[in-house]
Amino acid sequence: MAKIRANLDVSPMNLIKHRLSAGEVVVLDGGVGALLYDRGMHQRPQFPFPWSLEGLVVDPKSLWEIHMDYIQSGADILTVSAYRTNQTSLQREFESRLNSWFPKKTQSGDIKILTRQISQEWRSMSRPLTQFAVLIASLAKKRHSRGKNVAIAANLTTIGDSYDPRDVPRPAVRYRRHRQKVSYV
Repeated sequence: MAKIRANLDVSPMNLIKHRLSAGEVVVLDGGVGALLYDRGMHQRPQFPFPWSLEGLVVDPKSLWEIHMDYIQSGADILTVSAYRTNQTSLQREFESRLNSWFPKKTQSGDIKILTRQISQEWRSMSRPLTQFAVLIASLAKKRHSRGKNVAIAANLTTIGDSYDPRDVPRPAVRYRRHRQKVSYV
C-alpha cells in the first residue's frame, strides 16, 4: 500500500472510497462478452467451455487486452471476469453438454459413473479459474495503469440459471457457495 505524507493511505480502494464520499463518480469497466465477440470469439469452437468462460480459458490474452482497454478508457475499477466459475455452473455446463451428446435415456451405467466423476472434476476447476481471472485483471492493471490507482473487484453472480428465477438455491446454499467463491479471490 502506497503512503504519502503522514498516514494518508492512497490504495486504490481508499481513493475510490474518498471519491465516492466526496460525491464524485467512479467508473466501473463494462462487459466483456460483446468485446470478445468483436475480437472473433464467436468464430472459435465453444467446446468444452461455455461462452462466459471462453475468454478466460481459450483466449486469456484477449481478456487481458480488454481489461487494458477499459483502463485506457478511464475505468477506475476492473471487474474480474469470473461470471460462471462457480462450482454449480461448471458442473451443470458439463452435464448439459454430455446430455446433448448422450441423451439420458441412452446412457449406460458406465457413462453415468463417468459423468459423476467428470462433473466433480469440473467443479474442482472453480478455484483455479477464479484465481486465473483475478490474475489476468491484476496483470492488466500492473501493465497499463501508468500510475493510475485502478482497483480490482470480484463479483458474485447467480448460482443457478441466471435466466430462470425458479432455479435459485436455498439461502443457506447460496451463502455457502458465495462464501466459497469469495475465499478464492
